[in-house]
Amino acid sequence: MATNRSSHKNWMTIKNRWSKQYKQGVESFIEFAMVNSGAQAKIWCPCIDCLNSKTPCSEVVRIHLILKGIFFLQTTGEASQSGCPLTDKVLSRSNLGEAKYYARGFGLA
Repeated sequence: MATNRSSHKNWMTIKNRWSKQYKQGVESFIEFAMVNSGAQAKIWCPCIDCLNSKTPCSEVVRIHLILKGIFFLQTTGEASQSGCPLTDKVLSRSNLGEAKYYARGFGLA
């Protein structure tokens, strides 16, 4: 059974980052990012602190996503309805436009 693209993003809205579903989503994301990064050993980190501005190794990305959460933009509706861990700190970042650009590359926005 084929799944649509939005179903691959469901894990991003899970508030319990220690849940099995969230961790499975993180693993799927990292696998996807590594496969699509070419020969790169590092991938963009979409955590709420890095905002896709750093390229650590996949293990660091895994740790960031579990401990800090993923920066996730809803392209429709209000951010407050997304259930995502958006904070004033994230929304005030000067590189928000850049984060949106890289997030699109990973199918996040």
